[in-house]
Amino acid sequence: MKTLKTNKSYSFRFASDWDSVGTAKITKRTPKTVTFIYLGKEAKSKIHTNEDGEFFFPCGQYSMAPRAKAVNEVA
Repeated sequence: MKTLKTNKSYSFRFASDWDSVGTAKITKRTPKTVTFIYLGKEAKSKIHTNEDGEFFFPCGQYSMAPRAKAVNEVA
């Protein structure tokens, strides 16, 4: 299972505009949460898991919210 790592960036796409790509950089991590920077602001989010690995919601959790997944690590 892929895990989220500190000092790494993860990309995500928006369901309403698939051509729009966002990137969030993780600055801190605990077993249950990540602290990240997106659009110049620092925020926290709970870590979720599924069959692909870990992910978090950088824009808040709502019905069509984008997910930053560990498998989408930016090189």
